[in-house]
Amino acid sequence: SKGKTPPLVNEGIPQNEFFQVVIHPDTGGIQAVRGYESRENRISQQLAYRSGRRRGRPGMVWDEKEEEKGYSRMVAEEVTTTCQNPVMGEITSQGHLLDAKGETLARFQQRLRLWRGSRVLRLSIQLWPEQIPAADPWNSYYCSRFAWKNEAADLYRAVNQSRHKATATQLVAPQYVDIDDGDTCTTVLTGGLPFHRRIGFRMLDSLLVVRGETCQRFELGIGVDLPHPLQEAVSLLSPEAVVFDSHGRPPTEKSAWLFHINARNVMATAWQPWIEEEKTGGFQVRRGSPTPTGGARPVNRER
Repeated sequence: SKGKTPPLVNEGIPQNEFFQVVIHPDTGGIQAVRGYESRENRISQQLAYRSGRRRGRPGMVWDEKEEEKGYSRMVAEEVTTTCQNPVMGEITSQGHLLDAKGETLARFQQRLRLWRGSRVLRLSIQLWPEQIPAADPWNSYYCSRFAWKNEAADLYRAVNQSRHKATATQLVAPQYVDIDDGDTCTTVLTGGLPFHRRIGFRMLDSLLVVRGETCQRFELGIGVDLPHPLQEAVSLLSPEAVVFDSHGRPPTEKSAWLFHINARNVMATAWQPWIEEEKTGGFQVRRGSPTPTGGARPVNRER
């Protein structure tokens, strides 16, 4: 009907008011993330296994095509739209990671979720490895590979909740990595994954499974021109809280704030009930903004 809000998946393409996502039909990975100000691809993504056998000799010029031979192929068996409504769209792909001989190294499932009003694409990854990585974790691993077009783009990462330029090949960035080309900024929200390896000038491997790792499920995100990437990174790491209220919302208001900080550089880092005389009278919250001397800010109390 006229005026009806369209679903967030249109002909297999998730899109909201900020950007659209193109899914590769053969791999099930992300072929392109495009903003509406430009049709250029911001970032692509695939799952891969790095065998660790491709090592260049000292003094050898790095060759991107030669480097790619050390990675598996992502092959999708099924790419389906598993949710499409005016609020959220979801694409689910599942398949195998194959070596050069076509043998299965791992099975995978990847869900891509896009919400209306959000600048973040959520990635939920499930791996079932059949090939155990070698002992060298920086050269043999399962990873989520990200690639971008501009070789001159600068990388930044969060260090002690502040943004610092990343120049090393091996990065520790459990919160986010910014890919900044001057005009636009695309953020990889790493979801607590600490270790990442830069490959060449326009690729980044976020390490998922190395030898000895037992976790098989991972949550990442891709942000488009995020005003405050740290806020989104913490949101990705924080579990969603669901509270059942038998009374319902007040009849005169459509929405309300439980707690709101109008300064985006201040973050609530701890919550707990405020109990007086064995009754809950409110809550206590600790702010994440340090004092000039490095001490903690006082706790705020609210009824």
